[in-house]
Amino acid sequence: MKSFATKVEEGREGTNGKLSVGPVYRNLLSEDQFPPSDPDLTTAWDIFSEAVKKYPQNRMLGWREYVNGK
Repeated sequence: MKSFATKVEEGREGTNGKLSVGPVYRNLLSEDQFPPSDPDLTTAWDIFSEAVKKYPQNRMLGWREYVNGK
């Protein structure tokens, strides 16, 4: 199976040798760093509005095909 994530940080040990925090995984495209954020986008509405302008042909909500009535 193809993997699209890579481990960038090991988990942290807590009490009794158990992990208190699990390992950190990131998408292969942002293994070293995240893309810079746009300082003009400060709210969820700003992000949504820009996405609508950038991708007007895309549907807002996802959909799945029914298979065997499910």
